[in-house]
Amino acid sequence: MYINTVKRFLALSILLFSSYSYANDAQQPVPVQVMQLSAMNVPVKVELPTVLMGSEEVEIRARVAGIVEKIHFKDGDQVKKGDLLYSLDTEQLEATLARLDADQEALKARLDQANRNLKRVNTLKTQRAIAQKDVDDAVSEQAIAKADILAGEARLKEASLNLNYAKIKAPINGFVSRSLVSEGDYIQSAGDVLVNLTQLNPIYARFSIPTRSYQAIQAEAMMGSVVLPPLSDWKAKLKFGHGQYYDQVGTVDFLDVKVDPLTGAQESRA
Repeated sequence: MYINTVKRFLALSILLFSSYSYANDAQQPVPVQVMQLSAMNVPVKVELPTVLMGSEEVEIRARVAGIVEKIHFKDGDQVKKGDLLYSLDTEQLEATLARLDADQEALKARLDQANRNLKRVNTLKTQRAIAQKDVDDAVSEQAIAKADILAGEARLKEASLNLNYAKIKAPINGFVSRSLVSEGDYIQSAGDVLVNLTQLNPIYARFSIPTRSYQAIQAEAMMGSVVLPPLSDWKAKLKFGHGQYYDQVGTVDFLDVKVDPLTGAQESRA
């Protein structure tokens, strides 16, 4: 609208000067100051309320049940990926791992016995001194022992993972919220959130563009009074409540094609 008004004013001024010149044709020429006009781009600015949010927000939950033995951060701390956040009591987990390890040794001994028995049976088979059923039983016993070994290895791996899960670490860089559990609390596996972790570099600004405003800009673009650049060229600056601007310039990277039926606006993000 500002560009169109300027063009109309300048055009009107030129016509008035021209009419004045013809009306006073008999008089001496009046010196006229010549002004050269040139087109220029004027950015269209729209101010919208916004909500700042982290580029990544993670809810930290436990992957195993247990008692919170120690909290390794203070509320609001900045942490790095891999930093220890919580330690759970590992006594029960270590006992389970030790028991499964002992069970695995017993299964290996059973497999050794099955191998020796099958070797003995095969020797008797070549001498035709044993029934085929005994041979089949020995083969089955060995196969079962091998399967038990594989199952035992899977249980051992799970127990080892559970022991590692008792050390709850930060999956990303960011800032922790207030801890939602205390030392001594019993927590369930995949249960309640322990703490929230927010990554603030980069940071996002989420806002909504009224559909009417956006359609008005599109209409002006179709008439040629406004050039609508691609979304990747839309720039955003953060303005604080006291009127000052943040010194960094952002880029709009998302504009929802859907219109919120409650607000009549399209969600956007920079």
